[in-house]
Amino acid sequence: MNLLKIYLVIILPVVVVIFMVYINFYIKKQIKELKKRNARENDYIVKESEKVLFEYLKLSREGDLADDKYSRMQKSEKESK
Repeated sequence: MNLLKIYLVIILPVVVVIFMVYINFYIKKQIKELKKRNARENDYIVKESEKVLFEYLKLSREGDLADDKYSRMQKSEKESK
């Protein structure tokens, strides 16, 4: 009976506290890894979206120039008639 009391009062709480501390550190470690991974993915997404945006702006600028040339050609044809 005396050994059971020692077990319940001393050993079991110590084991439970050690286990809880381990779980706490493990969870913090996982959170740090997820934050790093999330930051890397966000950087990749931003870089890809910037590439797409610049490509869109480049193409739209080229399209505007082509429209301007076409409209100038039409105006010159009308003026020559």
